[in-house]
Amino acid sequence: MKAFLCREFGPISSHKIEEIDDLIPGSHDIVIDVHAAGVSFPDVLVVQGLYQIKPDFPFSPGGEFSGEVSQVGDKVTRWKKGDRVIGFKGSGGFAEQALCNEFNVMPLPIQWIMQQEPFFQ
Repeated sequence: MKAFLCREFGPISSHKIEEIDDLIPGSHDIVIDVHAAGVSFPDVLVVQGLYQIKPDFPFSPGGEFSGEVSQVGDKVTRWKKGDRVIGFKGSGGFAEQALCNEFNVMPLPIQWIMQQEPFFQ
């Protein structure tokens, strides 16, 4: 899959889209095929090392995203493949897939399209 990765702090132009391995869910995790992600001020700060939270490298910014569940961990009971969800993770949304604990997502209202989600946080 492709992901916008930050391997060290620096200006936005210093980061690149890279090919990385597909995600594998842990027991209580879900993998979401990301359809849309919001770009927020903290995302701009975190890749430059100017935000109070400093994720371990490499990381993909993007804390708010929407998409469709593509895989579920063996202990996940709240979600199934194909569910449309909104994810809140702090990072990981600027990629084709995002990994979330099953409790860090909520259903995407049926009347919303994926691109609307990041604007209603």
